[in-house]
This record gives sequence, structure tokens and C-alpha cells, in this order.
Amino acid sequence: ISVALPDVETRAGGNNSAIGAFGNVDFTKYDVRYILAVYNLNDPLKGELAKERIVNTEDEAKETSFTLRLIPGRGYRFVVWADLVEEGTKTDLHYVTTDLKDIQLKNLLWKLSDETRDAYTGICDETQFSSTSNIRIELKRPLGKLRVVTTDIKDMFNVLPEEVTVEYTSSFYTKFNAFTSQVVSDSQAY
Repeated sequence: ISVALPDVETRAGGNNSAIGAFGNVDFTKYDVRYILAVYNLNDPLKGELAKERIVNTEDEAKETSFTLRLIPGRGYRFVVWADLVEEGTKTDLHYVTTDLKDIQLKNLLWKLSDETRDAYTGICDETQFSSTSNIRIELKRPLGKLRVVTTDIKDMFNVLPEEVTVEYTSSFYTKFNAFTSQVVSDSQAY
């Protein structure tokens, strides 16, 4: 199974604004963590884990691969989650990923400009898996990413604000089900 991060740019151009976090972080401090969970698609086991989850960490890698042994002829859903972890670890940094059906924000208070919070996910269903199946999953962002870019900084006499606070007036999504690719609103307004 091959897994790749997309080479997409955000709308905003300029220095580092057009690339995602996996192109903006210091990879001497972080690794990319890829988690693969394989679920049964066949009744009566539908939705149950078919195999223990596998975790790969890569230094700066925009792709990884997993090799597994599964029973041919069965249906499987391959679910992948990718995020950043501290260099040399596989430990959750910003998301609780114990169960890919219930990924949760680890801390609801964070810096808006913290690029290490970026994450990606993807799903692939194989209804008749075979030993010759060649599965490639391209990941996408499961949650929105807000990037504020200013083009008039020179007009502000190079004075930057020391702190900016974003206040939410309604609930926002704090959980993600990677199995169904659905976000879950589970928070109060902050």
C-alpha cells in the first residue's frame, strides 16, 4: 500500500504561504507519522479492525508504504491518518489517534500559526482484495486550515501585532472519524 501527501498549494501566494505544513516545519524537530488501520467490509464483521494498526514515521517524507498480509477475496477499507510528531517518536502531538474512528483534538487552545497542527487522511475500499492488489492512497486535509496573510505590512510601518485572538461564536469541529471521513461537532464556543 502506497500513501502520498498531495502537492497542492493554498490560495495565498508568497514566502511559505503557498505550501502546507509539511513543507514549512523544521524536520530536525518533527517527523511525519502515518497510521494505517484496515477494517473489514464484509458482514458480519463490517467496520471491525481486520488487522492491528501499523505506524510508520518518516523524516520529511511525502510518502510511505505499508506491506501487509490479508486474506484474498475479502473486502477491506484502508484508512490512513498522517500528522506530525516530535522527532524520533510516534506519540500523539496534537491529535488523540488511539481510534481512527474517533480522532480528537488534544488541546483546544493553540497558536493559529502553529504549522505542526496540519494533518491529512485518506480511505480506499477494496471489495475483492487479492495478493496482486496495488493500492495507492492520496491524502487530503480532513479539517479546514485558516491562514491569514497580509500584503500591506509595509503600510503598517513594519509593526506587527504581539498577539491576535480568534473568538468562535458557535461550536466548531473537534473530532474526526477517519473511517467515514466525517467531522463531528463536539465542542462549546471558544
